[in-house]
Amino acid sequence: MIRAFSLPSPKFVFAEGRLHSDKLRGLREFGPFRLVEMSNPRFAFLFPTEYREKANSLYLALKNGVGYFGGVDNVFRYALRRTSVFSIGTFGIEGKRDADQVRAYTDALSSWLASTRERPDLVFIILPRNSRLGGPSIYYRCKALLLREGLLSQGVTPEVIDDPSTLVLKICTTIPGLYCLLFSEGPA
Repeated sequence: MIRAFSLPSPKFVFAEGRLHSDKLRGLREFGPFRLVEMSNPRFAFLFPTEYREKANSLYLALKNGVGYFGGVDNVFRYALRRTSVFSIGTFGIEGKRDADQVRAYTDALSSWLASTRERPDLVFIILPRNSRLGGPSIYYRCKALLLREGLLSQGVTPEVIDDPSTLVLKICTTIPGLYCLLFSEGPA
């Protein structure tokens, strides 16, 4: 005979000690548990010149909101300004094979990492969808380079940026976790 039991769903604490079971909805309704003295998080965007418009769309979705995500200012209580974001490298991928696209991304990223001590809190990698299993992966190669430097990253395809319902899910699963990492005080 197997004995089983259920654990209660976790509750998260927000401003003024209010509880909610959903991180994003709790932040939207009540605000963060406590504001922490810290400069605004910085985001970097790694993308080829062909995706500049997509990078701008992603920035605007983060700043102003998309779907039920009201933007970082409304949800996290900090203003996302142009000075809080920057792009990494200038390169193109049009007409290149998969392996050459990977090389273009990693060369731009490696060059940037070697040339500056500036370190963002999160790097958005805007990359083409690569459906070949076992083939070269832009995201995993870039992620490995960034992790060596202790930097977090999130891959986003143009298709995700163009679809508001998918984009809001991507933002709502990435940004609350980042917020917790940046602003938490650790376990009590």
